[in-house]
Amino acid sequence: MRWTRALCALLLAMAAWLSLFAGHGDAAALSDASWWWFGNQGPAPAPAPPNVPDGGLYVAGAPDSAKALAALRFTLEEGESNPVLTLAVAPNGDQGGDNAVLGACVAGSSWGGGEKGGPWDAKPNAACATGSVQGIRAADGLSWTFALAPLVVAGEVNVVLTPGNVAGSPVGSTFSLAFNPPTTASLATTPGSSSSSSFDSGAAASDLSTDQTFGDASSLAGLDLGATSGDLAPFQPSLPAASQGLTPTAPVVRQATAGNVVPRPVTSGRGSAIAFFVLVAGIAAMVRLNRVPTPLLRRLGPLASSSHAAPTVAVATVTERGGLGRFTRRRAGAPPPLV
Repeated sequence: MRWTRALCALLLAMAAWLSLFAGHGDAAALSDASWWWFGNQGPAPAPAPPNVPDGGLYVAGAPDSAKALAALRFTLEEGESNPVLTLAVAPNGDQGGDNAVLGACVAGSSWGGGEKGGPWDAKPNAACATGSVQGIRAADGLSWTFALAPLVVAGEVNVVLTPGNVAGSPVGSTFSLAFNPPTTASLATTPGSSSSSSFDSGAAASDLSTDQTFGDASSLAGLDLGATSGDLAPFQPSLPAASQGLTPTAPVVRQATAGNVVPRPVTSGRGSAIAFFVLVAGIAAMVRLNRVPTPLLRRLGPLASSSHAAPTVAVATVTERGGLGRFTRRRAGAPPPLV
């Protein structure tokens, strides 16, 4: 009994510990992932590329301009920084990837979630001049990695993946890349102080009009996101000017006009669920140990030796005969009246 009580106490302590640290089970939460492509225009859009898996992403470029863009939004947890995004290339999803120039840029406008091969006109702007990093292709070509630390704003990563120009040339790189569906595990972080940038809400954001577009970081005083990652050359997106720069609907602009409120960290549901079940198990065990058994009914006097259950009387057909006179045969039914 003593060791059982100790085990219950240990279960309750584990539940309390998991409840405190459940929020640190995952580095970040994936809020949205979408992609748009050039073929989806007009009244009769072309079918989406068949090599893009369900829930996956697609990015493609051509010498004249980008042909497909993708966007992702992650929310970092408190105390997490240095996010690194890794996307796995889907089967048969690499066409010209060895010569591809692919970058992640700050989202320059709002974008709707859940778009899979969405209309090209609905694609978000890419504010690459405000902040961008180049993607790095794995040696085996099976994945791409993006070090997104310079692009974190107010605890959020909101980026557009776009093709870039060939280094030193205005010509866009030609490639087609289909990626497997991203998940929360696609973004790895390290514990430490947040690397999010600050935005001066008293700067130019209050003067934005609905049709205003900003093409460089100098248009937003106080916003310092960094331009490149490591020693790579500055990323040049393969996009027309109308699809670049910040707009009034850009997440960083909206955060500025809202007072740069940091989003509430998203906690891990998995850790909370484990804590809940451990807590329930501990409580159930404690209740069982401390439950007072209900005593059985005790009969007194002559009934003390009788069984608790009513005896089962076997009814048998009596055929034997005996006795004298009217007692020769056993009587059945009600007795006759006395005269």
